[in-house]
Amino acid sequence: MYNRFEIFTLDATKIIFLDFDLLITNNIDAFIGQECGFGAVERFKYSFTDYVNTENFDAGVMIINSKFISLDTKVCLLELSKQRNWSSDEPVLNVFFNKHWTRLPRKYNVLTPVYSDTNKCSIIQFVGVKKPWHEGGLEDRYDNYVLLRNDIKKLVHLDSMYKKELSVLDKLFRDLT
Repeated sequence: MYNRFEIFTLDATKIIFLDFDLLITNNIDAFIGQECGFGAVERFKYSFTDYVNTENFDAGVMIINSKFISLDTKVCLLELSKQRNWSSDEPVLNVFFNKHWTRLPRKYNVLTPVYSDTNKCSIIQFVGVKKPWHEGGLEDRYDNYVLLRNDIKKLVHLDSMYKKELSVLDKLFRDLT
């Protein structure tokens, strides 16, 4: 559960962390160019009991600069993680970075339950257990709360964008091998 803490020990001066379940829909140069010690997008309010801060971020998209890239950060995160039974590493990151995070524009991490318009998004995160790469129809690739909160036409459009990007990556991979 705490594998993400390893990224703080990388030999780098800046880390752009992008979770695996994302789709980049527009240019993110401005995102990559952000200068901050630690940056993430504020998450919507949820009732998870281990999110103890008033405001929290989603750790699917993060910018981490040299101020926090160290073994000390990893050790502090691991020590904090031992203090209670957390649901994941995300609430631990939120507690640790509570006073140190820069709020990045929401368009850099739009969660599928609140997805509305591709033109207003630069990065979309596919949340839930079901993912667009699963076999079957929309109900097999998106959790019920995503389906209920979105217009089906928007999800079909999102699905087609994902498939188009996947075919581009597949071609690129085949050309490399």
